[in-house]
Amino acid sequence: MTLDIAEGRLNIRVAAIIQQDDKILVSQWPNGTISLVGGRVALGETTQAAISREVAEETGLIVEAASLCAMIENYFKYDDTFYHEFLYVYNVTTNTLEFDQSAPDFESQDIL
Repeated sequence: MTLDIAEGRLNIRVAAIIQQDDKILVSQWPNGTISLVGGRVALGETTQAAISREVAEETGLIVEAASLCAMIENYFKYDDTFYHEFLYVYNVTTNTLEFDQSAPDFESQDIL
């Protein structure tokens, strides 16, 4: 969820820590940015529902369990806009680590 206000933008986002052995799944975007799988929470959506949806949209993976491990408050400036962001980070277990390349957002990024 992003709310535009006179002073900037308020973001509410989720991110997934999906771990296998000593590796954590990340996304690399066309501009080179690397991030955890995740995205914005929709209006009226719980962060728990949002993390399941975002993981499915970006990777095609089905979340079996998600437990909140951190809530991070960020302040930053991007493209001359000030952001105040609340990021909910979940430890996520999925049904498999076999990606579904037909997932809606799979083509937008490289999953590493």
